[in-house]
Amino acid sequence: MKNRILLLAIMLTTIVYFSSCSKDENVNSLVQQAKNKDIQLMRSEKNTTEAKIIKFFKRMNIVREDPNNSEAENWNYSADSTVWYIEAALNYKYAYKWQYKGSANHSDLYNTDSSFVNMSANNETGDYNIIALQISYDIFAVKLENQYEKTDADSKFFVMSDVVLNNYDNNSLSLVQYSVIGKANQLIPQSGWIWGLGMGDCSGGHRGIDATYIIENKLINSRAIHVSPEGYWGFVNIGAIDNGNNGWIFPFDVPLPNGVTNPTPFVNYLLFYADKEPNDPDPCISNSNIAWYANNILSIEASNKPVNKEIVYTDIKSTITGSRPIYGLIHQMKPSYGESVFFAHIIPID
Repeated sequence: MKNRILLLAIMLTTIVYFSSCSKDENVNSLVQQAKNKDIQLMRSEKNTTEAKIIKFFKRMNIVREDPNNSEAENWNYSADSTVWYIEAALNYKYAYKWQYKGSANHSDLYNTDSSFVNMSANNETGDYNIIALQISYDIFAVKLENQYEKTDADSKFFVMSDVVLNNYDNNSLSLVQYSVIGKANQLIPQSGWIWGLGMGDCSGGHRGIDATYIIENKLINSRAIHVSPEGYWGFVNIGAIDNGNNGWIFPFDVPLPNGVTNPTPFVNYLLFYADKEPNDPDPCISNSNIAWYANNILSIEASNKPVNKEIVYTDIKSTITGSRPIYGLIHQMKPSYGESVFFAHIIPID
């Protein structure tokens, strides 16, 4: 009997001991998680850009839940600040939410879209209240979510949201969101492609894409990809160049430099240009010539890069110019640059 009581006591002590250890481990784990969060918070607070964006999200959350909040009447923004905060918030959230999860060797295509909002000033100074900013942000976010959902790819990722001041006076402003979603891990044949208009490859297959898509695909392999295990990278102050054409660069803006030999059968520009009479077939650009145009675009990007900014994305489009009997078939490009910023993203913002 004594032996049974002793054995029972030993078992009870052992259970209590292991239970205590398990509890201590859970407590230690929670303490460590709290410490890690505190470390991230300190890093975030040191990053004044992220701190400003988080404060903006908090204000939007407050007025979204309570538009009559008494503090809101003091939260007003200039036209320039309105653009900056809405754009920064969109890029902050979606660069985190839809991070790239494709293969290390990029083979990506892109889906671009645009959306619009109008805002009214709330006082004589022409400032815009946080409620107007929150409503405009939500409209752009919904458009972006819809674009993402409609993008047909197994692995999709966020590229950028460029918010542009489209029109402005003392009483109102109009904003445009130029947004890009990437489609990772695309199988793209290494063949020649029709110059544009989604006419496919030179054999008549793969309708819906053309040489412009393939050039964009080739550009991604020359981009600097920032990676960090403790956070993520995003862009702020995104914008195109100010060249009087809304940032678009055309072939006649970039003639082939003296002494440079054009390996293609097309006109001597760094961007594609070909004349076409009504009965001529649409030009096919070989894979090697596509690579030549892609390298030219990289040099154009570099020559136009603003100080302290990086290339975010370059949109390549096909366009028909001129009139009968001879048309001009061209590629035009619009590079967008931004300031890369490291974010800790320690506060949920959904």
